[in-house]
Amino acid sequence: MQPSRHNDPLSTALQRCGVPDQEAGPWSVRLVSAVEQYHLDLEREAREAERGSAIVVKELNDFHRSLRRSTDPKIAGKRIARLGEEARTFIKTRLRLQTPPISGLDAINVDNPVHIEALVTAAGDARSWLGCKPGSEHTLAMRRLVRTVASVYAQVTGKAPGISSSQTTSGPRYMTPFEELLSVTLLEVGISRSPEAIRSLYRAMERNKPKK
Repeated sequence: MQPSRHNDPLSTALQRCGVPDQEAGPWSVRLVSAVEQYHLDLEREAREAERGSAIVVKELNDFHRSLRRSTDPKIAGKRIARLGEEARTFIKTRLRLQTPPISGLDAINVDNPVHIEALVTAAGDARSWLGCKPGSEHTLAMRRLVRTVASVYAQVTGKAPGISSSQTTSGPRYMTPFEELLSVTLLEVGISRSPEAIRSLYRAMERNKPKK
């Protein structure tokens, strides 16, 4: 059993949320457990992502190489049709960055050499990007951690988490009690964010929250 924590940053942030000093310890311990779970989740996600990315990179490699070998329209059409959903998504993103942009694989005219060349470039760019892709800040581990902080806040205050406006008259460094609790929890996992970045993170989590 973990010992209760008193007068630590988490307990101090909880007290600002209205939690009495003698009751802050157990809630602080719960947040520490959430931090430990975050690290475990992050390690698992990294292992799974490495395996998944390797599969998609191989598919993009094969697709790119096959288009380089032959640009026959019928063969190209069959290769496009065989692409997996994840590979299609990465290529679509890169096609939209072409000049001129192409909306997606469905907009590719396999009889048009310019479109085929754009597809070859997009596949190559997607392959390179995915091979060097950094981890997303908004991982499942991060979403779970933010949800736990929001849940703790709601339970101890009886209110929904509140975030302030970037135009608050209290100054740019001001944080609501919830923002401070989230900020201190993130510091526990080694992540330092400005008040505005904390607000942006929570807004992103709310936008991507599954619909009930």
